[in-house]
Amino acid sequence: MSPILEARGISKNFGAVTAAKDVNVAISQDEVVGIIGANGAGKTTAIRMMTALTSSNGGTMNVGGYDVATETSKVRENIGVCPQHDVLWSQLTSLEHLKIFSMLKGYGAFSELFGEPTEENEIQDLLKGVQLWDVRHKQSGQYSGGMRRRLSVAIASVGSPKVMFLDEPTTGMDPLSRQRVWNMIQKIKKNRAIILTTHSMEEADALGDRIGIMSEGKLVAIGSSLHLKSKFGAG
Repeated sequence: MSPILEARGISKNFGAVTAAKDVNVAISQDEVVGIIGANGAGKTTAIRMMTALTSSNGGTMNVGGYDVATETSKVRENIGVCPQHDVLWSQLTSLEHLKIFSMLKGYGAFSELFGEPTEENEIQDLLKGVQLWDVRHKQSGQYSGGMRRRLSVAIASVGSPKVMFLDEPTTGMDPLSRQRVWNMIQKIKKNRAIILTTHSMEEADALGDRIGIMSEGKLVAIGSSLHLKSKFGAG
C-alpha cells in the first residue's frame, strides 16, 4: 500500500539554528504514528512543514497524493490539524466552533463511520467523544485548559480528513478525559493516517502503530513499540 503521507529529507533552519534535519517518514492509511521527543527536538517544526504553515529548506513532502509545496490548497482540503496552542474564539461555544469548521470543510464529519448522514448527528458524536456535549452551549472562553484541548481535537476531526496532525493533543487533560480522547483517536483512524506528537511514552505506546523518536531535529529511530523496546530498552 502506498503511503498517504511521505516526507523525504525535509529540513528547516532558523538562522544558525537547525530545527529539523533530513527527516524521512512515510505513513499509510489506518495508521497512527506517535512522535516523541523533548522540547526543541523538532516535532512541531516537522508538523508545520507538512501542513505548509512553514516552508522547508530542503526535501519533498506529499500529503494525500498532493505536493505540499506546489499544491498547498489541495493538501489543506485533506488534512485536519490540532496545533500545540489552542486557536479558538472565546465568545463561541464548542457547538458553534464545530458547525463553522464543518461548513468550511464543505461537508459533515464522520458519516461513513457513524452511519448518520446529518451534520447534527456527526457533531454530536464528536462532542460526546471528547466529553463536551453537556457544555456545548457554553462559551469556550469559560472552558478550562483541558476542555479547550479537547475542543481542538474535535475541530481537527471535522470533515473526514485523510491525514490528521495532532500536536500534543492531550496536554492538560485529566486521566479520564485523556483516555476518552485516546479511544476517539483509535476509532477515527480508520481510512486515514494520524501523526501525533507527545512527551509521553505511555501515550505513544497506547496509540501508535509505530513510534518515532526525535532528537536535535533528527528522527533518530522509528518502529513498533516492541521493536524499539527490544533494541533500545534497558528494562
